[in-house]
Amino acid sequence: MIAGELYLAGDATLKADRLRARQLLHPLPIIRRLKNVN
Repeated sequence: MIAGELYLAGDATLKADRLRARQLLHPLPIIRRLKNVN
């Protein structure tokens, strides 16, 4: 049970890190998207 919770927390962290890495690698499309929204 505890191991499962740790696994899920680690998976969420991995997804967040992957998202952050993608944003760092490709910042321009995100900035463009933000400008389009505003």
